[in-house]
Amino acid sequence: MSILATEQVSHSFHDRWLFKDLHFRLLKGDRVALVGINGTGKSTLLSILGGKLEPTSGKVVKEKGIKIGFLDQDPKYD
Repeated sequence: MSILATEQVSHSFHDRWLFKDLHFRLLKGDRVALVGINGTGKSTLLSILGGKLEPTSGKVVKEKGIKIGFLDQDPKYD
C-alpha cells in the first residue's frame, strides 16, 4: 500500500504549466530524490505534497496517520 501518492496532479502559474498529470506513489521504505533545473516546479511539488499549496488539478492521497515534515525554502521567523 502507498504511504503517499498523486493522482493526475497538475499545477500552473497563470498560463505556464509546471507539470501535468503527475502520477507516482511512495511505498514504506522508499527513498526518493527530486532533481531538476531551477524553475521546473520542484519546490511547488513539495509544497503540494506537504499540503501547503493546492494543485491546479488532481489530488494527493496520504495513508491515514502520515505526517509530512516541511521546511520552507524561504522560512519566515517570528
